[in-house]
Amino acid sequence: MTDATGIRLAIVSGLLRQYPLDLALAKIAEAGYDGVELWGGQYHGYVLDMVKEVDGDLSLDVARAEAIRDLCAAHGLPIVCLTPEQLIYPINWLIDDAPPFDGRALRQRSRRLVELSIDAAAALGCGRVVVVTPTWQWTREGDGWRRATKSEVIGAAIDEIAAFVRHAEDRGVTILFEPLVHHDTNGIETLEETAELLARVPSPNLQLMLDMGHVAVTANRRGLDPVASFREHLRVFGERVQHIHVDDNAGAVDSHLVPGAGTIDLGGMTVALLESGYRGWISAELGILGEYALPEHAEPLLHEARRQMTTMLETASTRLARR
Repeated sequence: MTDATGIRLAIVSGLLRQYPLDLALAKIAEAGYDGVELWGGQYHGYVLDMVKEVDGDLSLDVARAEAIRDLCAAHGLPIVCLTPEQLIYPINWLIDDAPPFDGRALRQRSRRLVELSIDAAAALGCGRVVVVTPTWQWTREGDGWRRATKSEVIGAAIDEIAAFVRHAEDRGVTILFEPLVHHDTNGIETLEETAELLARVPSPNLQLMLDMGHVAVTANRRGLDPVASFREHLRVFGERVQHIHVDDNAGAVDSHLVPGAGTIDLGGMTVALLESGYRGWISAELGILGEYALPEHAEPLLHEARRQMTTMLETASTRLARR
């Protein structure tokens, strides 16, 4: 149920990655979430599980995607967006060269998987898909290698994302770009880098997702106050902020802990969010590796995240009402 602020709560299904999708959805609905952010990994919404081969090329299996959509609807959970796994699974559309493999072929296959994920978002009925910048570390130079520069990576990433946006425009899908942190990408991380992307790709089919944990880690790394940095992101990007992830950490590593288990001032960030006028979805994105993913840990965390998110919103609303 939408709370008094108009914000609805979801969770990334990857927390329950060891649960069949039907069971994961049942647990999410039981915990009281308003929707589900479909994790694009096996066996929830992995792109290669939603395709078929047609004339030697991969094409979306629309019936399979629609079956996932209908299963979510049967549990009373609208799909908030599709979030393909892009850090663990081999999707890297910035690969330059990778001998003895064909780097160009690897890059093209990764591009195709993103395009198919866009197609899947349309068939799933959510019309939104998350894209991040992968890591591209090495470039051929003569007979050897050198590290790719930050500007090279960002320039290549923006060109690739622009092509994905054109594909999304043709299918009526919105790409939610999510800035990552330094240990997950050497691409787009900061407010300034994100602003460059949005300025160069001004399409309404490219919008922004902000992750509270990511913003906090990046702010700490740059010597900035995380709440002030989050507020500045909201000010600069305004209505292009179309989705929010909430998770906690200890400030230096993006560990995706349940809210309250780390040191981030998530309450202050929530106040800033409500002050900005944001009234969309907030998804809890908890770690999918280590103990968090084990069934005996995942279900209590599912409920604790929902409780903490509700408390955050209620407390922030009260603070604002008293001003």
